[in-house]
Amino acid sequence: MTLIENSHKPRRRRQPSLRDELTRPCRVMEEAVAAAFAVPADELRASSRRTAGVAFARQSAMYLAHVAMGLSLCAVGRIFHRHRTTAAHACLLVEQRRDDPAIDRLLDMLEGVCAELARDVHTRSRVRP
Repeated sequence: MTLIENSHKPRRRRQPSLRDELTRPCRVMEEAVAAAFAVPADELRASSRRTAGVAFARQSAMYLAHVAMGLSLCAVGRIFHRHRTTAAHACLLVEQRRDDPAIDRLLDMLEGVCAELARDVHTRSRVRP
């Protein structure tokens, strides 16, 4: 029986993917949405629908992730543990509710926050060493 020696090469550190870099901004976005809608942040990722208020807050977060942060519907679905078609439906519902001036103002404010978060992430991803 022979022993095989493992040659231990130093591992290169992998560069964080864009998905890894979006984790923190998505969490910040969720916190902002939860605060704006006065719901607990952990409810946004809950597996069940919860109350109508929580459901609309989650739909709004999906909408913002897609529209303001530029994530694909598949990525939004993965983040919120939903199917991409559910994320698409959420975006449609939120767009329809924007006819209400109060909701439109709230979403405009949140879009600004999310767009800034997304800009920061994309700027950092281009300036890698």
